[in-house]
Amino acid sequence: MEFSAPRIAAHHRAITRQHAQFEAFFGANAITPARVTYENLVADPAAVLARLGPHLGVPDLPYVPDRLQLARQAGPLNEDWRARFEQAQPLARSPA
Repeated sequence: MEFSAPRIAAHHRAITRQHAQFEAFFGANAITPARVTYENLVADPAAVLARLGPHLGVPDLPYVPDRLQLARQAGPLNEDWRARFEQAQPLARSPA
């Protein structure tokens, strides 16, 4: 796999479009989506599942640590590519 700022930019644009389409769909259908961030899930999976359970119609959704395996997928390569991409093609930062 080779670094390509144009390809990364194209994927970023596609993800941004998809996000906007989901938001439009939710709004048009009066849906309040359950939002989960990776950071919150990793920090406190039991709390996230407790919040999601009622939203999904499973009020007592159990947290079973042995069945929920979390592993960081980023590493030095991700950091390198991100730095190179931001240097080659800075994006406007969106609020987190």
